[in-house]
Amino acid sequence: MIRNRKLPKRSFKGLCQSWYLGKAPLFQFAGKLWVVLIFLYVVSIAPIGKQLVSASAIENAKLSAFILKGMGEGLQISGGTLFSTQYAITVLPACTGFDFFLFWGALVVSFPARVGQKLLGLFMGITLLFVVNLFRIVGLYFIGVHFPGFFETAHVGFGGLPLILTSIFISAIWIGWVKKGKNSDVTK
Repeated sequence: MIRNRKLPKRSFKGLCQSWYLGKAPLFQFAGKLWVVLIFLYVVSIAPIGKQLVSASAIENAKLSAFILKGMGEGLQISGGTLFSTQYAITVLPACTGFDFFLFWGALVVSFPARVGQKLLGLFMGITLLFVVNLFRIVGLYFIGVHFPGFFETAHVGFGGLPLILTSIFISAIWIGWVKKGKNSDVTK
């Protein structure tokens, strides 16, 4: 026989508190992420940050030119512009992937992990994003040379896709690695 029992009434406030307690680590991470991200973006638009991003654009252009010359492309470089008799492309500060570096840095700094894990994550993630961005620039140069009518679509429509996918991939790998380390610490 089943009895009809009355469950204790819970207030709306009590329901909200119990819901929040289950989600508190997620909210703490999201809060830290936004604070760190805002801080990094404020620094990036300050004069020193703008100088760093502009210098990064020129270095991206130089390294892209180095790769292209290694592939047999006869081109010249002037500031952030790579040019040949076939095509010219300018690496602007917005083309450096710097926004992805900032987001990656904010994610790693905000995520609960040991300092060593964070340092390795920062180094590996920024290095991978930097390399992917160089090959993105090289790829866009070749698209400009061989398919100039498609360049704008490739640049604006698909240009950020390699960096977006790389960011998602390294985030999943790094967070999984950090969590695996925490689980193995618990079992020891």
